[in-house]
Amino acid sequence: MQTAAEPAPIAPEPADTVARMLGPGGVLEQQLPGFVTRPQQLDMAHAVADALADGHHLLVEAGTGTGKTFAYLIPALLSGKRVVISTGTRVLQDQILDKDLAALSSLMDLKERVAVLKGRSNYLCLHRFDSLSAAGRDAPLSRRELISLSAWASRTETGDKAELTDFAEDHPVWQHVTVSAEQCLGGKCPEFDSCYITRARRRAMKADLIVVNHHLLFADLGIKSGAFGEVIPHYDAVIFDEAHLVEDVATTFFGTRVSAHRLRELAGDTQRETIALPPEDARRLMGDSQRLLDRSQPFFAQLAALEDHSGDARRTLYPDRLPPQLAADAEALIDAARLLAVALAGHDGRSEDLFALARRAEALHGDLVRVMGDPRPETVYWYERKGHNGVVGASPLHVGPLLNEHLYARVNSAVFTSATLATGSGMDYVRDRLGFGKAAEPYAPLSPSNDAGTDAGPPARATARDLSVGSPFNYPEQAVLYLPNHLPSPKAPAYADAVAAEIAMLMAITGGRALLLFTSYRMLDEVYRRCADDLPGTVLKQGDIARARLLETFVRESPSVLFATGAFWQGVDVPGEALSCVVIDRLPFAAPDDPVVAARVRALEQARRNAFVEYQVPMAALTLKQGVGRLIRTVEDRGVVAVLDHRIRRMPYGKVFLNSLPPMRRVETIQEVAGFFHPDHPVS
Repeated sequence: MQTAAEPAPIAPEPADTVARMLGPGGVLEQQLPGFVTRPQQLDMAHAVADALADGHHLLVEAGTGTGKTFAYLIPALLSGKRVVISTGTRVLQDQILDKDLAALSSLMDLKERVAVLKGRSNYLCLHRFDSLSAAGRDAPLSRRELISLSAWASRTETGDKAELTDFAEDHPVWQHVTVSAEQCLGGKCPEFDSCYITRARRRAMKADLIVVNHHLLFADLGIKSGAFGEVIPHYDAVIFDEAHLVEDVATTFFGTRVSAHRLRELAGDTQRETIALPPEDARRLMGDSQRLLDRSQPFFAQLAALEDHSGDARRTLYPDRLPPQLAADAEALIDAARLLAVALAGHDGRSEDLFALARRAEALHGDLVRVMGDPRPETVYWYERKGHNGVVGASPLHVGPLLNEHLYARVNSAVFTSATLATGSGMDYVRDRLGFGKAAEPYAPLSPSNDAGTDAGPPARATARDLSVGSPFNYPEQAVLYLPNHLPSPKAPAYADAVAAEIAMLMAITGGRALLLFTSYRMLDEVYRRCADDLPGTVLKQGDIARARLLETFVRESPSVLFATGAFWQGVDVPGEALSCVVIDRLPFAAPDDPVVAARVRALEQARRNAFVEYQVPMAALTLKQGVGRLIRTVEDRGVVAVLDHRIRRMPYGKVFLNSLPPMRRVETIQEVAGFFHPDHPVS
């Protein structure tokens, strides 16, 4: 047996290499402390290895506790191909690098074989930092902030802002020392060769495995499809972790959006650069940038006036049916963007910064035309108000055809994995949303000839195999699913009161230690007002402090109760007793008046398909599955999931939700919940 200090002999040849690493008595079981062979993990690893070797696409649902990260990392490293791992968040990127790949590096020689790429705004911009340092007392930062930044800049090798924990990810300081894709000078930057982004890309060019996130990957696909170069070096295959997020991210990056903030930022950056121009040129350019600001204000004000209610929800926009004044304001704004782009193009040879501004203005004009010009088929147009910032955008009706064109046709294999891909009894929903054709059969290992192409060329919709591997957790023993049948309808006026009362009873049993998941901020606030003062332990509420600090406080001050919505339905990993109860207020159907959701429903109905059954129910079932998955994270965890919406029991479609969840024991009385937690002292 090898020692831990010796790299395991790796050959990217036979499939049994995966078993030699992950199987019983394998390298990991012998040399990695705490590693336990799991049949589910091994099944998934074989499926991924086959997909990479044979060049087919694969969907894998891997239940919580499977160890899916090793199940795709090891086949990828053994494949002999360049593979991109795309994760749902930057946090997961860091976890894969710092935890999973760090563990494997003691067993496999990974030197220069692995690289991580993030978006530009995650790296220190040396050009901006030099300008900030040169500003001296005029710098828009405090002395303490400058000292902290300077000390970090002198020692960092990667320039990744995640290294500097003095400032939160959204701290204003980063606005002054990082750049967006639009602001980056690229090859014209005087610091290009020493730039941290340039260094990261060079490392990626040498690597076999490149870890990115979904946002960067789809931004890169957009660049490649527009023939403007590339961010990620050419790769043979891509593996999507947290694949349930792919459709939403693809919808964003294959779409177009223009915000009031973007307009203000471009105008402000332009005005700052005029200081280096001759007075007459500076005056004219100041006027052009001010015109953009002046035209944007009535445009976004008119859009806001279209709303028939208060709030920040998206609303559908019809560019060919605008009120006369709004149409005139849109035309004036487009013209102002064009004039600014032309004016900046006349000066783009004077400096790298003016060159970059000219490209930004040109892109802004093009985006405004795409959003407010003649409508395009298969596109949804919308407006959204976010606080004081208006946003107008266009999103693709379907991302499947775009994935087929820009991704599946370019890579040998795309693997999608998540703990939540199947609904009810299969993966038809996610297969349809990602643009794959119907499955001809469940997953079985392929020989290289099975998926061979024909002279007729590739099919309109790519095909994919699928595999579901269950969780190694003993759900019937570790958890109960509480489904009370006595609460009123979620639409009833008294529902918030009933939810608050139910939560109070549950917390009296669990002593807190609970994550309360709501489908809207409104319901969260209503229930919080009704019962927060009566709950045990520390009571926390989303929005009061940053998300990361909320979770840290939740664990540190256990027993705690956390009221949350939105992003807390997924990505929360709190093993142990600190989280012993998850409460869900209602079935998480997407807002039916969201422009993209509404348009997709209409498209299915026009095709004589049942949009509710085929789209809305499975989408909600996957979200519910994510929320429920927050509870059991290890083999020692125990707890209760309470779904308070009685439609899961009373409506026919409730079976889809129930059949999608882990096999927990179902109970319907509070006494049964108490008996699970306190078998010797049940509530009477």
